[in-house]
Amino acid sequence: MLNLNKAKMKRLLLFLTTFVVLASTAFAQVSTVRGSVRDESGEPLAGVSILVMGTQVGTITEVDGTFLLRNVPANAKTLSISFIGMETQEVPVQPTVDIVLYPDSEALEEAVVTIAYGAAKRSSLTGAIASVGSEQLANRPTSSVTTALEGTVSGVQINSTIGSPGNDPHVYIRGVG
Repeated sequence: MLNLNKAKMKRLLLFLTTFVVLASTAFAQVSTVRGSVRDESGEPLAGVSILVMGTQVGTITEVDGTFLLRNVPANAKTLSISFIGMETQEVPVQPTVDIVLYPDSEALEEAVVTIAYGAAKRSSLTGAIASVGSEQLANRPTSSVTTALEGTVSGVQINSTIGSPGNDPHVYIRGVG
């Protein structure tokens, strides 16, 4: 039988504890994922969201379409790549990922892109929407875009008589300048 004194027992216990702590940190390592996101024509997409499924770890692409995703858990299996107007893709986690996103025609039909600074679905809108095409503005015999807008959309007022000559006109949409 083993005849260990207290000092040897303490050393053995310290060794086992250290081994367990080091082994657990080695298995819980995080990794880095690099990659790029492009559209179907090969153009880089900026602002694409990349998220590790099941975690809060994510990033967005740079102007050149590249991304660097740090602190990816070792047990992570899937990345979710999404962008407005494009089909969301799920790809396996790898050290290097190159993704091509394709347009989502259903999402484009339901989105209204020019609402202040964001996007909304048609079903969630409670106000009026109007658009003025370039064809309508091209047929108006004026020297500026703002005067060409006068009278084309309800709720838009153009006041070009304020101030001195040469000043830009004031545009009010539903009373807000």
